[in-house]
Amino acid sequence: MKNLPEHYTIKREENNPLWDKYIDWINDKVGWKYFDGTAKYYGHVGSLCSAGFDYHNDNEFSTITPELITLEYWAECVEEKKIIGYRLVKPEYARAVCAIEGYRGMGESIRNGNLIEMYPAHGSYNLVDAFEKLKLAGVLDLWFEPVYEEKSETVEIANQTFLLKQNKVFLQGEDITEKLKTLLNAITNSEA
Repeated sequence: MKNLPEHYTIKREENNPLWDKYIDWINDKVGWKYFDGTAKYYGHVGSLCSAGFDYHNDNEFSTITPELITLEYWAECVEEKKIIGYRLVKPEYARAVCAIEGYRGMGESIRNGNLIEMYPAHGSYNLVDAFEKLKLAGVLDLWFEPVYEEKSETVEIANQTFLLKQNKVFLQGEDITEKLKTLLNAITNSEA
C-alpha cells in the first residue's frame, strides 16, 4: 500500500468522482469543513492542515513545499485493504517459523512460497492465532509479506456478466483478456 506524503496538495477536479470522496475524507480526517470552496488545490500543508490554495506551492502561507499528488494516488493510499494471508519472504525461514508456530497450520505451504491463508477454505485450522504468535515474536513483518484481497468489479454487457480483476477480463471464470485485445485490434484495423 502506498503512503501519503507528509505534506501534499491535490488539484481540484470537480468532474472526477473521487473529488467528493476526497473532500469528505479530508473534512472527516482533519475536522475542517470546506463546503466545497473555490481554491484550486486542497491538501495537508504544515500547520495549515488541509487548507485550500490557489497555487500548488503557495509560499505566502507556508515555507513548506507540498508534493502535488493525484486523486487516484490519494485513493490508493487511503483505500483499506484486507489481508487474507501471508507469504514467506525466504524459504530459509520456514524451520524457524515452525519452531515458533508449530507445523500443524502452515505445513508444506510455508516452504514453497504459497499463500498461507488466515482463514483457509479447507480444513478447520484458523491461522489468525498462528500469525499473532509470529507477530508477538517480532518476526511477522520481517519474514512474511502480506497478501491482500483482490478488488474486482463486474460489468454487464449484452446479457453477459464480465468480471474485471487486476487488469484482466473474465467471462464465466475464463480469462478472456487476450481474446478481447485481439477482437478490439481487429475492429480498430477494420475501421482504418
